[in-house]
Amino acid sequence: MPGFYNLSQKLNRDISVLFVKATQPRKSLDAFGGTGVRGIRLAKETNTEVVISEQNPKAYDYITHNIGQNNLEIGSYNIGFHEACDLDIFDYIDVDPYGSIVPYVDRAVVSVRPGGYVAFTATDLSSLTGSVPSKTRRRYGAFITNDTFRHEMGVRLLISYVVHRAAVFDRAAMPLLSLWNSHFYRLFFRLEKGVKKADELIDRIGYVNKNHMLWDVYTDVDEGPVWTGRLNDPFVLDRISGLWTSIGGKALSKYVDLMPFEDLSILFYDLTRISQQIHTSVPRVTQVITKLRDAGFKAGRTEFSDTGVKCNCNIRDLTSVLG
Repeated sequence: MPGFYNLSQKLNRDISVLFVKATQPRKSLDAFGGTGVRGIRLAKETNTEVVISEQNPKAYDYITHNIGQNNLEIGSYNIGFHEACDLDIFDYIDVDPYGSIVPYVDRAVVSVRPGGYVAFTATDLSSLTGSVPSKTRRRYGAFITNDTFRHEMGVRLLISYVVHRAAVFDRAAMPLLSLWNSHFYRLFFRLEKGVKKADELIDRIGYVNKNHMLWDVYTDVDEGPVWTGRLNDPFVLDRISGLWTSIGGKALSKYVDLMPFEDLSILFYDLTRISQQIHTSVPRVTQVITKLRDAGFKAGRTEFSDTGVKCNCNIRDLTSVLG
């Protein structure tokens, strides 16, 4: 399909520019160029040297036109992903295909410079969220329940897939930023060589049982394997918190505000479900967070649910606060 300008992907491009500003890779590959918007923004808004590749000839024509319109000197190539990875050793590779990232992960993780970064956008959410269990099992070798937690579980499943595929090649893929928005997941990794580091990350892949971890009202079943480590790196979060205003945008602001709370816990407490169980009206999320903080807990909102709370407490602590 020829490339087109996708306005709904503005957040995706914004977070990409922000990440590159924060990590400062020397040379970057926009491997699925489309109309060239992401690569052009990287060239104009950051200090990285940009290369754009796009296999579709019509889309490539848009890229060359748009580069000229912006008076930029950017290396652009009408070639596919694997050929583009052969052009140079890149410090940052952006992989944003239509659909699953599975066909591209192996090549991306072995092609980036050690200590460099790889970003992935996945839109095969029906596979990642367990909406089609046979697809989840076939593509990712996992079992996920399609419930209110499906998008956090989907992000964790995708991270585990990348971490495991990198480890196959004795590389450690450390997740630095992770987000879900509408129809896509966006993940950023730092890649390093080393069996020991790869093994340490593999040890963070495991199973999640909501009955044991959250509350005994949930079905007692193991889901996964999924990533059980951090979704976001504190150092990178600190860097982007001081840079995001240079890009602006309400959507970007929302994620920058929420990301520091995502690692308070694996999964979140769903206030709607809790209220149903204890027969009360659903409280305001902000009120619950305030009460938890007043009680000495760390708590915040989550991007994965409008009625979800991330906190370092257990269900007894939470229900006592609600009571």
